[in-house]
Amino acid sequence: MDRNSMEGVPQDQSGDDPSLYARLKQSIRERELAESRFRTAESRARAFLDNSADGIIVISENGLIQSFSIGAEKMFGWTEQEVLGKNIHILMPSPFHEEHDGYLDRYLRSGERKVIGIGREVMALRKDGSQFPVDLAITDHGDGESGRFSGIIRDISDRKRADEQLRTQALLLEKIREAVILQDTNDRIIFWNHGAELLYEWEAAEVVGSFAHQLRFHSSLADVADAQSIANRTGEWSGTLKQKTKHGRPITVESHWTLVRDDEGNPRGTLVINIDVTEKLRLETQLLRSQRLESIGTLAGGIAHDLNNLFTPIMLMINILKRELVNPELLQLLSTAQSSIERGSEMIRQLLSFAGGIKGDRRPVDVNALVSELKSILEHTLPKSIATEFAIDPNIWMVSGDETQLAQVLLNLCINARDAMPRGGELRISISNRMVNGDHGKLNIDARPGPYVQFTVNDTGIGIPKQIIDKIFDPFFTTKELGKGTGLGLSTTMGIVKGHAGFLSVYSEEGKGTTISFFIPAVKDLVEVPIDEDLTVSRFGKGETILVVDDEDFILQTTRLTLESFGYHVVTAKEGLSAIDVFRRSESPVSVIMMDMMMPGMDGVEAIQRIREFNSSVPIIACSGLHAAQREESALAAGASAFLNKPYSDEKLLECLRRVVSH
Repeated sequence: MDRNSMEGVPQDQSGDDPSLYARLKQSIRERELAESRFRTAESRARAFLDNSADGIIVISENGLIQSFSIGAEKMFGWTEQEVLGKNIHILMPSPFHEEHDGYLDRYLRSGERKVIGIGREVMALRKDGSQFPVDLAITDHGDGESGRFSGIIRDISDRKRADEQLRTQALLLEKIREAVILQDTNDRIIFWNHGAELLYEWEAAEVVGSFAHQLRFHSSLADVADAQSIANRTGEWSGTLKQKTKHGRPITVESHWTLVRDDEGNPRGTLVINIDVTEKLRLETQLLRSQRLESIGTLAGGIAHDLNNLFTPIMLMINILKRELVNPELLQLLSTAQSSIERGSEMIRQLLSFAGGIKGDRRPVDVNALVSELKSILEHTLPKSIATEFAIDPNIWMVSGDETQLAQVLLNLCINARDAMPRGGELRISISNRMVNGDHGKLNIDARPGPYVQFTVNDTGIGIPKQIIDKIFDPFFTTKELGKGTGLGLSTTMGIVKGHAGFLSVYSEEGKGTTISFFIPAVKDLVEVPIDEDLTVSRFGKGETILVVDDEDFILQTTRLTLESFGYHVVTAKEGLSAIDVFRRSESPVSVIMMDMMMPGMDGVEAIQRIREFNSSVPIIACSGLHAAQREESALAAGASAFLNKPYSDEKLLECLRRVVSH
């Protein structure tokens, strides 16, 4: 009732009940207040609906849309006027709208709450036909009117994409081989990926929740503290750390630390990514050592060349004098001088061999026979305080090599092992067949895939300190007292092994002993190479003309005298260009050319190539004071028929000469 309805009602008339009028007036005021409150609540509700990011939809029990908020309009692309009175199916793709009808029907009939009051994740359908995931919560109004339901719908597309991205990132973190570790600000581990499990040998379940320092996998906590301090101050840190695995195996990692912050910029933890570089650093050390040896070898090669050029004429003159003299005392002096020259030449060979520059004779080597000889030598070399054990594969493969050099390698290693056990111990020599695959190349830069025979010498001696283990193969490096070692034993060993296309590995612990293995390529089906037994062929010539080319006058003179004393005619030249001229102008045809490899102007290789351009048949003997396999190969490739190392004796000279003449 409004104010106008009061017109015609007597006011304050005599005889009327005044309380009735008051009650009626109070009732009108209460109704007006209730209506005002309703309008305010309705306005607020509408404002809430219109400003909510979620979509709010009211439907009847028949599924007809009765209200559609602005949030719903933005979400679905429909306006309220377009959907009012339409079935909610237009917002649901199949099969979700069929499921919805079934849930609603069961709720109305039995009260079963499959969706009502619970909510679920479903797919929704926009006006343009695209589908998107939503969280749907449905409530029953319960207002006593015909059934009405409200649905609150939240678009979770961004959340689903973020979840999928997180799952993808987590999967990637599990797949990568690098160790990924996340620590909170208290150093507690909260993430440990599969790469970390592989590297450190701890399962994630063992470490997540533990403090990083409790694992004791950092060799130096001070280094870790410095890394964390820098990361806290600058946001990141990168460097190398020495660490240990669960079982104590030492490793080196390249580590990158990144400070993780929350949305407000406060530190939340540290992301650590570690890469195992243990083998990489070891191979780099091998490479540096190899380069260092190569440099020393180049220097030693130049010195050796000059020394061998000096030894050659001395050696030839001694032989000439020995044939002319009859005084036994003088002959004895000459023999002593000859022995000294030979010893000096052998020292040069040892000096050069560490770089793999000496290529000895390659013949089939019976490893068992090699070991039998070694046993005999060790019986007279090792003290009784050292127990010796041999373990040889009964079906050991054969190798192609220089038997003397390989025996020298084994003996050098055994002698070093003896010296490392002054108070006695155990020496074990084991030899076995070994197939080396591509992965083994990661352990040694000189390893190539294929069959090898592995020779291992193990002792229980004093071991090798870590700080010098990379220097033990350097020439003249020794830890022995002055006068008790030349420092050439292991460098010679390295050179011989490399000269046989093999490689070495060393492992040692101070106080526990040393194990050195060397690997020589095996030839399982090696055919015995026939040895030329015709070494008694006459060394005397028949007047053949020999052209000797060398820039050293002493070598020219002594070689000429030696050859002439054995019936050859000799012409000489001091460098390559003049050698070509002498060869062309010689009155008698030149039968053999002896060509030095290192000369001023045109060197030996170029001279051989030039001669081969107009004469392909004349035998050419390449001579060099540098015992390098590469030099021999380049000479033979240029067209040389044979290679003769300086210093050479008259016997070696004549033997080589007769071989090329007879062919």
